[in-house]
Amino acid sequence: MNVIKGFQDILPVDTEKRRICENRLKEIFEKWGYQEIDTPTLEYYDFLVKGVGPELKERMFKLLNPDGEVIVLRPDMTTPIARIAATKLELKDKNIHKYYYLNSVFRKLNGNTDDQQEFHQAGIELLGLNNRLADAEVIAATIQALINAGLKNFYIDIGSARFFNSIMDKLPLVSEHKKELRKTIMNKDFVLLEKLMLLYDMSNRDKEIIQHLPHWRGGEEVLGEVEEVIKGDNHTAALALQDVREVYQHLKIYGFERYIIIDLGIIRNFDYYTGIVFEGYTGYMGSPICGGGRYDSLCRKFGRDIPSTGAAIGIEKLERALGR
Repeated sequence: MNVIKGFQDILPVDTEKRRICENRLKEIFEKWGYQEIDTPTLEYYDFLVKGVGPELKERMFKLLNPDGEVIVLRPDMTTPIARIAATKLELKDKNIHKYYYLNSVFRKLNGNTDDQQEFHQAGIELLGLNNRLADAEVIAATIQALINAGLKNFYIDIGSARFFNSIMDKLPLVSEHKKELRKTIMNKDFVLLEKLMLLYDMSNRDKEIIQHLPHWRGGEEVLGEVEEVIKGDNHTAALALQDVREVYQHLKIYGFERYIIIDLGIIRNFDYYTGIVFEGYTGYMGSPICGGGRYDSLCRKFGRDIPSTGAAIGIEKLERALGR
């Protein structure tokens, strides 16, 4: 019988390679003080859906249990860990919790692609801190983990969901047009972006900023260029740029600036990100091998306000990059 599309058998030689890769990632996570955590493969839909945005909601595998309740295969690890933090942890004002995981997640295919529907992730979550040093730590630990796994040629794009959202909030557009713009910029579809700029009723200044967004990418000098363009018109955007600069400075202290590219056009495809976001790329792959960011409002949806940030590495993608 054929294997279901998007699922795969893993033979002994590949299983051994995967264990070696996971152990190298795990070694770094534990050196940074993260402890392993696990969550159920199945979750109650009504509870978990509080934390996922439209992207994950549409791609969840839904099932009925014997009691007729709707349950889902976990579509990511961040949302279940936020659930645990909000409902089970003894969190006090100065408590910090650091977790890592090595687990499978499940998402339905998005269009006619060859993507996996079950894939493995290694990741970390840092709960209880809302500062840029915590953001930088998660990125630095991810860089070290990739290096320890054997990856040599890669870079991390860092940006800010707060910056992007502050730009979108000021646009005089209906929500559907904002969603279309967001998707277009995320896909870096510059042809469609030009068409939308002609179609939408926006000021020339707004159009200039939107058209610049995908191109604000490079070294620390990019931040100065952007500050010149917004020129104090958007206080929230200016604060977000300060956040990016601070994280970059911390990563320079760690000695990792050669891996970092500032990219203010980054839009992660999950709605729970609120601050610093990042994605990791290598010349061996056409899509990100890792990503993450700050999600301060996610735990609140499960009942407690806990600042959080994290990262996830796609094991299959990392393995393919290492093999190439």
